[in-house]
Amino acid sequence: MGIFKVPYATIKEVDSIQRNFWWGKEESGGFYFIGWPSINKHKWNGGMGFRDLKCFNRALLEKVAWRLLKNGDKLWAKSLKERYSPTSTGLHAKKKKNSTWAWQSIQGSMQFIFKFSFWLVGNGHNISIWSDIWILGKQEPPVPAVDSEIANIYSKVADLIDHDTKSWKVTVVQQLFN
Repeated sequence: MGIFKVPYATIKEVDSIQRNFWWGKEESGGFYFIGWPSINKHKWNGGMGFRDLKCFNRALLEKVAWRLLKNGDKLWAKSLKERYSPTSTGLHAKKKKNSTWAWQSIQGSMQFIFKFSFWLVGNGHNISIWSDIWILGKQEPPVPAVDSEIANIYSKVADLIDHDTKSWKVTVVQQLFN
């Protein structure tokens, strides 16, 4: 469940098994005094604390995707990166027809991470200017204010930083962005 997206039919079946066990039913049907959504809430909210398995599966997949991005030096992360995205980060890996179910599941979670996270700039060597979200307050990558020939000269955020003074190259930034 941690690295595979569980099909919705399987989640429904496991939920059904949980409900039948909790209610002491041998067969389906009948009258229930309290609805499953009420029982399925967290204990603090008056429920029994059963997990929403669809959300739980998604959370586990996103945790694996995050670890893949953060722990790129581990053997398992290196092997996945080498096979599926040798020239880019895991966030920008292209879909392949022959990829495994595990990779397809993890890659689906990468889109969530891409949408709801942003980079801390640091030295800028790992951040792509035009495809990563690195400007605080923006929900998508920046769009160049100049033609693509000039914009393609600068690919990484490190190209916008004067490393001697540890400050932005103001003229370049003003040229590239509004």
